[in-house]
Amino acid sequence: MARQGLQAPNHKKGLTGQNSADIAPTDLLGLDFSAIGTNQNWCGDYKQLPTAECPVFFAAVEDLYSR
Repeated sequence: MARQGLQAPNHKKGLTGQNSADIAPTDLLGLDFSAIGTNQNWCGDYKQLPTAECPVFFAAVEDLYSR
């Protein structure tokens, strides 16, 4: 392709666009992930996993005290 001067098209598009008017989420824990009892502080995360058939989304939520 390089010898012929060809280049693949750039189709990188995200699912969401950045909007400067959006308000950033509040850090309610202040980056302190310790907890002195159950059901006080929870955290979660998600990840997109590519598969041969279609992407799969994995989500997890955990109590920071008992993990």
